[in-house]
Amino acid sequence: MAGDSYSGASEDTSQAQEKGSPKGEEAPNNASEKKPGFFKRAWKAIGLDLGMVLIMAKAGIPPVISLAAYQSSTWDAKYTTLGYLVAIMSTLGMCIMPRAKFTQTMLLNIFFVCFGAAFALLQMYTTIKARQNSTPNASAAGSRQGASGSPQAPGYNSSASAVAAVWLFVSIYAANAFRAARPQLQFPCIIYSIFTIVASTYAPNFATTAQIEGFVKRLLETFLTGEPSQHKH
Repeated sequence: MAGDSYSGASEDTSQAQEKGSPKGEEAPNNASEKKPGFFKRAWKAIGLDLGMVLIMAKAGIPPVISLAAYQSSTWDAKYTTLGYLVAIMSTLGMCIMPRAKFTQTMLLNIFFVCFGAAFALLQMYTTIKARQNSTPNASAAGSRQGASGSPQAPGYNSSASAVAAVWLFVSIYAANAFRAARPQLQFPCIIYSIFTIVASTYAPNFATTAQIEGFVKRLLETFLTGEPSQHKH
């Protein structure tokens, strides 16, 4: 009986030592581990890796170059107040896409920009006719340098503004309906909408076809400049 109690006590002691030994081993390991620094913990909390950061940097290069080009007086004289559209175009080109998808998007962007230029000429022609019908001597009233950098009519005309507003409503509605039906054309439709909005804003200010042709040409050059600036990257 005494031997059985002694053996049982020894077994309990050995089990207690086995249970206690891991705790004794973990304590010095935990004490020896260093707490991560602030930047390491912040980087882990954000969830970014090196590849994602490089993609973000690649997408930011084209607009940075486009805006930095404004330091040149030649660039400023060429695009005047429309130069910010170059940076917008370089962003919407989505240079982070795979090569085939990027090429397809770029071609569609160029097509929609050219289509927007054709639509802008039609819209501005109707606004000129509306101005001439309400003000017969509008074309002979002279011109002044406008905010867009192009010559424009010296005065405001409500008929031309109303016609431009109707065209703007119809164009934006059609573009958004088409974008909803074809989601893969989202970015080309957005670029077309931007072109139409800018053209519609300045459309009532022109009184001759020479003025609208010069403005649409410069606006088209501004949009197309944004495409090669991202294609290099």
